[in-house]
Amino acid sequence: MACCGYGGEYNIGAGCGANININGTETVAGSCKNPSTRITWDGTHYTETANKIVFAQISTGAFNDPPISLDRACYRK
Repeated sequence: MACCGYGGEYNIGAGCGANININGTETVAGSCKNPSTRITWDGTHYTETANKIVFAQISTGAFNDPPISLDRACYRK
């Protein structure tokens, strides 16, 4: 589930900050209280926590075959 917005699994009913009507009450579509527990911010973009996890995997070489860390891959003589 996305952190920001309203409606549906990916909060695509209304984007973050949009005016929405819930049960007859006008309100603003906000964000979740703890974004660090979510993967996607708005159904399209990763949260900061998700970006950190992806970067950690890339920088350690976990996605390379053979595994090679970023500092070794970018080594200059």
